[in-house]
Amino acid sequence: MQVPQLPSEIICQILELAAQSSTCLAICQVSSWARALAMPYLFQTVKLKSYTRMEHFMRTLIPLDPHARETPSSSSIVSSSISSITKKALGKREPANFVRHLWVRDLSIHVFTLSRVCKNLTHIAMDQSTMVMLVSMSSMVPSPERYKDLHLFLFGRERLQYHVLLHPPPPNATTLRITHVHFAEPVAYTDESFNFIAFPFPRLTHMAMPLHPSNSSKDDLVVLITLLLAAPKMEMLLLILYEDVIDEDTAGRVVDTFRRYRPMNPGSFLLRTPRDDLESQWEREIYGAKSIWERGEEYTRSLLAQDVAKNE
Repeated sequence: MQVPQLPSEIICQILELAAQSSTCLAICQVSSWARALAMPYLFQTVKLKSYTRMEHFMRTLIPLDPHARETPSSSSIVSSSISSITKKALGKREPANFVRHLWVRDLSIHVFTLSRVCKNLTHIAMDQSTMVMLVSMSSMVPSPERYKDLHLFLFGRERLQYHVLLHPPPPNATTLRITHVHFAEPVAYTDESFNFIAFPFPRLTHMAMPLHPSNSSKDDLVVLITLLLAAPKMEMLLLILYEDVIDEDTAGRVVDTFRRYRPMNPGSFLLRTPRDDLESQWEREIYGAKSIWERGEEYTRSLLAQDVAKNE
């Protein structure tokens, strides 16, 4: 008896909402009729944690992008990295157009190229030094206009001293369309950091920063909130209090300061939370879990509701 085929709409929903890359690969290998549906989802989320993986991935993407192709010899070598099955399933569609989420670690030299080739990227996780290189390169080399707004998830504990990128914004900064920046780990900041954060990202609307113990005083908080919310398009500044970094006494003082100054700075938000594995946190959010921004809004609303209840 012939097994009935699932409607293609159901397959697409499964791949979009629930399937891991391994599931997409299994569908590609077992069911030829669903291969063309599943293949794009293999490229949707890409994690590159070694130079070997990065080089192989670059060889898969670059020859199909006319702006990135350099020499016939390199193109012929690259084309062999894509199997005939993959080519048939993709047809004339470029794999780079399916990449939405990218995780890279210590591979800064290639991130700029990937940001140009993968025009539908919506989320990139990278270390802070890679972010600096990305913005620097974008200011020096004309970039094609991106299709999607870009969310950056930044890990790394180095001190924020990005004085090499002070205002005014780089000429091509708008082409990156960076709207959300989430510092995933507590980092100390300096006065120079504020200039860097506010100006090279002219589209920036959301920023999340875990507080570092050395920057948790009342004066530091007031300066941080005031300066960052002064950025032209900033809508939300989220201060994160990690339970294993900020002790209860310090957290209490931060909350008191936040409550006092929040009415004058309605774009400021607070979140007290345990710290999770960075990669797991990033993955959950890109696959539809409650975002750090939504959690910050809920926590802040609960604080404000407590204040209202006390005053009644």
